[in-house]
Amino acid sequence: IASPCTGPFIAAMLIKVAEWGDVARGFLMFATFGLGMGSVLFAAGALNLVAKPGPWMVWVKYAFGVILIGLGLYYLADAQKISPQTLFIMGGALALAGAILVQRHLIKKEGEESTAATRKAAVVGILSALATLLVAMMTRPQTGLGWTSITSREQLCLEVEKAKKDDKVVVVDVWATWCKLCKAWDHSIEANEKLSSAFAKMSRLRIDVSDAGPWEDGVRDALAIDHGSQPYLLFLNPQGEIVGDSRMKSGPSADNEKKFEEILKKLGVIK
Repeated sequence: IASPCTGPFIAAMLIKVAEWGDVARGFLMFATFGLGMGSVLFAAGALNLVAKPGPWMVWVKYAFGVILIGLGLYYLADAQKISPQTLFIMGGALALAGAILVQRHLIKKEGEESTAATRKAAVVGILSALATLLVAMMTRPQTGLGWTSITSREQLCLEVEKAKKDDKVVVVDVWATWCKLCKAWDHSIEANEKLSSAFAKMSRLRIDVSDAGPWEDGVRDALAIDHGSQPYLLFLNPQGEIVGDSRMKSGPSADNEKKFEEILKKLGVIK
């Protein structure tokens, strides 16, 4: 169990110790690591003394099974590999299948009475359904601001020219379905009434790099955006010029939101 988790760290530690060339420092590093690993095993042993094995352990297995189902659905929904409708269909099917399998196992393998087995199976099914509902709430799509998806350098230039004619400020957002901080920015902007109102007035361009192709490099280069960097937001004034101090490469925070407000005030979007 431990090897797949600790292996990469041990390999990195060996390389670091070799770079140092210091036996005493290397010994202390690995001794500390060993004490840390050992404390986990001692804690596990102590838990066995306190929590005696029994029928309740079966519910622990059921609970972890429900958690695994929930995690699988979460990763699929969060990466937008399945739609909200598909999420509910899959979650419902898994809840039903789990309940049926638990009931059959308890009756045929454990010899449990039918009514008791059905009751336990129903609990497992309900917990799985609740896990699906929780996942749906956590991954619900944003319904506020809409963004224009940019998939080429030529399209970027056309959208910027259109914004110039309309005398609009442009905001460019490098975004991905697997980027947690990108989604955090979505929630942060929509939750901030002042920012949400300001973004609604601008031309909103999104470079979705979830499954980007060769075009991505050209779009990034056109705006001098770091390769492989997301989230990444920047602003262009109504003349189509990049606002020098408007580049944001980190996730949302009170300071970053305040910086956005100051930039938008300079651009006249916020009064």
